Amino acid sequence: MKDMLKINIHKIRINGIGFFVCAMSYIYISIFIFLIGWLKPAISIPISIIILLALYEYYKKYKKNLEKVTPIYMNIKIFIGLCISLFVLCWVLGLTGFAIQAEDFFKHNGILQDLTNKSWPVYYINQEETSMLTYYIGQYIVPAFFGKILSAPNLTLILNGIWGMLGLFLAVLGVFKVTKADTTDKQIKAFGILLFFSTCLVISQVAGRIIIRNQGVADLNNWFIYNDEYKLQFSNNITLLRWVLPQCIVPWIVFTILYDNRFDIEHYVILCLPILFYSSFSFIGIVI
Repeated sequence: MKDMLKINIHKIRINGIGFFVCAMSYIYISIFIFLIGWLKPAISIPISIIILLALYEYYKKYKKNLEKVTPIYMNIKIFIGLCISLFVLCWVLGLTGFAIQAEDFFKHNGILQDLTNKSWPVYYINQEETSMLTYYIGQYIVPAFFGKILSAPNLTLILNGIWGMLGLFLAVLGVFKVTKADTTDKQIKAFGILLFFSTCLVISQVAGRIIIRNQGVADLNNWFIYNDEYKLQFSNNITLLRWVLPQCIVPWIVFTILYDNRFDIEHYVILCLPILFYSSFSFIGIVI
């Protein structure tokens, strides 16, 4: 374990095993909390044990492959700068609730508060009909869990922002790994690519006009191409973070692990299935 993360006064080194353990822990901890909190012990405990055994066997089988992954080296100044940048970014995007939030946060905040204040599983009664909260709740579970056990619902939103920052940090490290960004210059560029990557809006709009008949005027402010029947959205990663944080962080992390094992189908189940808990659209995209 001591070799996973090495820090000295000048440089931080994270090897393939260290990144894998941190990333898989981030992905699966929400699933374990969900199983324990939402299912009966007779069901949740055996399933949790089976998943833990599967993860352990997966780690043992591919440990040698992980050891071959090029370690991530970060100058301590870059590390501090990255942490500050992610903090400022998440603050400005409203993830902690201290800045103006996108309209989707009415939904995000509502789910967080219900997960914090209501008993699990979360049920709603409306006109004598009972329904269960079944939205993609993977990203919400950890901050809601700690907000619940601390009896501090007002703290949940802040915890959600912190949890998002940790996930985004792992995603950035994963991009460094995939792009082999082993210098300060490459790491700055890789960080910029992750944040500002976007589909080409001009090409998408031209394609939309060809494919979709009787198309109206594109709403450039929201990056939609639409007519009366179809709406297609093309967003950059900053927009995804601002509007649908719960549906993008874990898929990004999973992709950076899957990239090193993309030609071996055995990796797809244990890496891709958890994405269903966070975003079915991301799951479909990665599988295709």
